[in-house]
Amino acid sequence: MKKIQTLNALLWAILLLVVTYLFRDHEYAKFTGMIFILGYTASDLFLRRAFEQKAEKR
Repeated sequence: MKKIQTLNALLWAILLLVVTYLFRDHEYAKFTGMIFILGYTASDLFLRRAFEQKAEKR
């Protein structure tokens, strides 16, 4: 699970950098960080729940 969480965090960090660069001159650029933090948190919670359900089935 640690490996998947690390890859998830790395993916979100790369996406944040790319989107921030692409929208650097846009008026919504200041909101990209908040949106990506919410997205990362949601995906992390989803992964944790999926692994917990998988562990319960065993």
